[in-house]
Parts: sequence; C-alpha cells; structure tokens
Amino acid sequence: MARERIWTGLTVMGLLLASSLARAATPEQILQYRPKQEGIQYSTPRPEEYASCKVHWTKPQGGPGQWLLLDPQGRPLRRLLDTNGDNRPDVWCYYLDGVEVYRDIDTDFDGEPDQYRWLNSAGMKWGVDLNRDHKIDSWKMISAEEVSQEILQAVIARDLTRLQPLFINETEMQALHLPASETARINDLQKQASQKFQALLARLTSLSDKTHWLHLETTAPLCIPADTAGTKQDLIKYGRGTILCETDSKNEWLQTGEMIKVGLTWRIIDAPAVGDGSADATSAATDPALQPLLDQLRDLDQKAPKTADSSAAAAEIVTYNLTRANLLEQIRDKVKP
Repeated sequence: MARERIWTGLTVMGLLLASSLARAATPEQILQYRPKQEGIQYSTPRPEEYASCKVHWTKPQGGPGQWLLLDPQGRPLRRLLDTNGDNRPDVWCYYLDGVEVYRDIDTDFDGEPDQYRWLNSAGMKWGVDLNRDHKIDSWKMISAEEVSQEILQAVIARDLTRLQPLFINETEMQALHLPASETARINDLQKQASQKFQALLARLTSLSDKTHWLHLETTAPLCIPADTAGTKQDLIKYGRGTILCETDSKNEWLQTGEMIKVGLTWRIIDAPAVGDGSADATSAATDPALQPLLDQLRDLDQKAPKTADSSAAAAEIVTYNLTRANLLEQIRDKVKP
C-alpha cells in the first residue's frame, strides 16, 4: 500500500454520485477525494489493487449513511458519511494501515469542509476554517507539540497568517480571568509580533521545504495557583519551549516563548525567536567572550549522534551530553544578569 502526502489545494468533488447511484459507488470514485490539509499520511491502494477493494453502503437505524472502502486485506481505507440524508458526503475520513488519522467535516452541508481533525497517531489537532479558503482560522484542540509544529511551518512558509491562530485572544484571556496587568503585557507582546516575526525571518534563512520538525523541548509545565496568579482558576503554562528542527542534517532551534493552556488548546503569547535558549541574543552581541562558546555549542550540536543502536553509539551520546552540559554551564557563567 502506498502512503501519500497530499498538499493543500486539491479540490474535493461536490457530489459523490447522483442520488439514484449514490449507494453503488466504486473504489475509483471514492478515491477521487483528497484531504484539504497538507502533509496527511494515509493509505492509498495501487491502481492494480482497485479491483480487490470493496465498497460497503450502510445506513444504521437513525444513524448516518456511510460508504466504507476496504483494501484487499479488508482494512478501512476511506469512510464517507452522509449525516443529513441528502445522498452526498459531509464527512470524509482517511485511514493509515486501517486506523483513521484524519477527517474533513462539512458542518453546514454546502459541499465544502470547514473543519479539519487529526486523529490517533496523527495527533489531536482540530481546526476551523471560517471563510472556506482551506486555511485554519482558529483551533478547537491543539497540543503544545502541535503548536510547535505549526510555528515551524509558519516560519518555513514565511506566513504570519498561519501563526496568528495560535495566539491567545481576548475571549480566552477573559475566560481565564487573567489580571489586567497580565492581559496588558500579552497585548503589548502581540502588537510587536509582526515586526518580531519579520526580524526572525531576516535572520533565519536556512529553513526550507526540506526542513522537518524533530521535537519540542520543555521543562515540566508550571501550575500557578489561582490565589497567586490572581485568576479564578489555576493557570497552566510553559515558561518557554525549544523547537528542534533539521535541514539537510543541520540542526536549528526556535524559541516558542510562553505557552498557556486554555481548555484543550495551547496558546502562544509572542512571536517565536531564534536560538536554543541557552543564552540571550543581546548578551551574545554585547559580550565578545560569549560568542566563541555559542559557536562551540552550535558546532557540537551539528555533530550530535542520532541513535544509540550499539554500545559505542551509546557511549558517544553520553560524551556528547556531558560536553554540551559543560558548555552550557560556561555560557551561563558568562551571561550577565
């Protein structure tokens, strides 16, 4: 089974079939549908396997009608749901190795999806598209790790509009009952976000469509009691997060800044910044003694061992981490308070 990565812009068909033929869809007809969001990994049969795939039409009592496409091994490939009985789908589900990983949802039954969900091994994101341009305008659910992935994609695409739905908004700040001073601080940061984002793009020119996200580094989340934070509920947040990404075997780092948990979403309060968080960029610029240490750290990380698949590789990773810790201590000692 081939796995495809589909990019934004592929058009979803308006109708599956005419009403009289709706229940007799073929594998080829169902496979014409494509996800509206980019980067989705899902299973697709080879053309020579089409004849061995089967489509089942079912309509449970009181439930939505559905077309279920199965692969030659009997595993789900696609599931199209007709939730309003008009003989055309309004939910499009995609599977990877028999497990659903993504779905497009048409909530107003106009033939175009306006919500997008990632599921199971693909994550927990749930985005909303308000103007039907297939770009996400707000998030109903998103993890801290997925926030960092979206930040990286916004930087790669040099697209501030992709970053904006990740910012905490006024409604959410009111829902958290943030003190006026904290709301004012966040608003001030967001006013500068566009300028800061453009400055980041000017400095970080090495990222490209070959760049891929590796992981998000954070400490344990902070829990600030309501009576300390001045809120009506405990405040959960990360002081900062470090995004590690790779382009042609070269590592780069981005700082997320603070991230605040609002229900099932994580929010940022500021534009991202360049660096691994080991030292402030201003300190590096004003203290010539600091720059050689930062250069050593960068060179060391570019040669970081990848996996510990042998005792020799494991020893190499230990040496790398000890050397890195020593450099970080030296940098810390030279950073001015």
